[in-house]
Amino acid sequence: MSSISIGKLCELKYGKALRKDKRIHGVVPVYGSNGIVDYHNQSLVENETIIIGRKGSIGELHYVNGPSWPIDTTYFVELKDQYEVYLQWFYRVLGSLRLTDLNRSAAIPGLNRDDVYRIKIPLPPLDDQKRIAHLLGKVEGLIAQRKQHLQQLDALLKSVFLEMFGDPVRNEKGWDRPELEQFGKISTGNTPPRKDPSNYSSQHIEWIKTDNISADSVFISQAAEYLSETGATKARIVTKGALMVACIAGSVESIGRAALTNRTVAFNQQINAIQPKKDVNPLFLYVLFKISKAYIQSHASKGMKKILTKGDFEKITMIKPPVDLQNQFAAIVEKVEGIKTRYQRSLADLESLYGALSQKAFKGELDLSRIPLDREILHTEVTASFESALPKHINETLLKLNEFNKSATILKAVKEASQISQHLPQLGAVKQAVEQLAALRTPLQELKQMSEISKAMEHAQTAIKPLNLEYLEDIRKSAQLARSITVKLPKIDLGWLEQQKEALKKITTPFESMRRVMEQISNPARDIQESLRLQTETAKRLQSSIPDFTTWQKLIVDHDAVDIEDGQGVFRRQFTCEDVTAICANKSEPMSFDHLLQQLGELETVDFTGYETIKTILFKLLDEEKLTQYFDEKNKTLLLRVAL
Repeated sequence: MSSISIGKLCELKYGKALRKDKRIHGVVPVYGSNGIVDYHNQSLVENETIIIGRKGSIGELHYVNGPSWPIDTTYFVELKDQYEVYLQWFYRVLGSLRLTDLNRSAAIPGLNRDDVYRIKIPLPPLDDQKRIAHLLGKVEGLIAQRKQHLQQLDALLKSVFLEMFGDPVRNEKGWDRPELEQFGKISTGNTPPRKDPSNYSSQHIEWIKTDNISADSVFISQAAEYLSETGATKARIVTKGALMVACIAGSVESIGRAALTNRTVAFNQQINAIQPKKDVNPLFLYVLFKISKAYIQSHASKGMKKILTKGDFEKITMIKPPVDLQNQFAAIVEKVEGIKTRYQRSLADLESLYGALSQKAFKGELDLSRIPLDREILHTEVTASFESALPKHINETLLKLNEFNKSATILKAVKEASQISQHLPQLGAVKQAVEQLAALRTPLQELKQMSEISKAMEHAQTAIKPLNLEYLEDIRKSAQLARSITVKLPKIDLGWLEQQKEALKKITTPFESMRRVMEQISNPARDIQESLRLQTETAKRLQSSIPDFTTWQKLIVDHDAVDIEDGQGVFRRQFTCEDVTAICANKSEPMSFDHLLQQLGELETVDFTGYETIKTILFKLLDEEKLTQYFDEKNKTLLLRVAL
């Protein structure tokens, strides 16, 4: 296989600056080095492309299958004509090249495109590029699915906790709310003297640090450093079942991370540990801390170094339900964590598989003849599940039903398109189409009602036509599919289908996802109207509430400021969602935007440029329902509160 330099395949073009005050809200994503930062109503790039981080988060890659606006901290890929290149293959090749290692700047990371141009890569034939992209895409899909499963399990635990115990901060169920010192013995770790090497000279006992406490793991990870028997006599030690909490960190988002011990360990002074009493279940305590993280963070100091002292930590009040109820919840946690462990192992295996496959694929070491092209895959996947059980004369109809099923997601896309905000009265036809689709119950009913669905989809098409949405063509195709299915109905022997249970089961399967989609987008007109109303009101209130950001420029701290704890440097950073939620969670009453800015101004490690992201962060938190908005009609002021 021949090799070719990247510079001969493509040009890395500079993105273009787009100031926030020049952006007009639309559906075109605006990309920075880290991904989507906003939306606009115009595009800089019309077709699919790859966006590469040029400044800041250099080498970060984003494949975009549609119009976009890359800003001036990025490059975007424009392929040259003399070679055949499949963009999704090229995207994965770039991902394997470790572009982050090409940084030349010591201050602000930067990527020089000439360095990228000089890299040589194998260039397989176009069909092989497509096969590689399809193979790796399948594994990527499985990896994404596993990650989604893990997130769903976490969401399940939170849901069960809130169902059993209510919100731990508001305490609607009226549980006892003692201080943490009533939950168990609290101790702060320490560091045996480094000047005496004998304290660290053996594998006697693990010495745990905050990097052993992961936000995604119930138990602490294996320590990299051990204490000797002599060092252990000078250390703080806890046994199995203790909760270890990070209480000293350079940023507030690191405060409150918690994990349990499943063995006896020593730990350093950045950690406070709770050795629970008999009336406190460790697993209940762990989930309580995980759900209450923002509340815990609100008790940390507001200076450059975030500290939650042992004295302040002990005085934090938390709900304490009866231990029998805690134990019931802990039994659920054990089962869910067992499933998570299997998923995590599966995820690790898939990630290892992906790494091995990509290396072999890009080196030309895979037998690609065994991988079908997309057009071959489409035919195989559509027909294989039905051919063995159903008569040939209805396969074509069922194929169209499958395609129609997929088109249901178009209605969800229409819901999310903000351009329809000026045409809400016209959504009645769309709502009717959704309701008719959602009303379908069995395959036979679906077949019989397809004529009505066809008409509803045509009405939706007529209503949406003035909006000039990109989804219009897809809705038109859906209506045509429904009509063609209706024509095929007389050829189907419904009585025969009643007798073929296995065949009927196979027919039912394609419509399950359609039903789930329909359940998610019921009453779309009402949902869209309310969402857009709140969004518009919030935008106006935020716009009128935000002061001149130049007044905050004095808050910039010295780049050379260093946190000497564990030798880790402290650098200025932009605001995060956790900054906002932690501040709001510490207030018993809703707070105004001006007050929030004052609180953010006290975060000494935050860069001035972080204020430019505040609207994006607030919209994100409101959209995710992590913040609740109120409007004080008397004072004409927007108020915010954490929604736990």
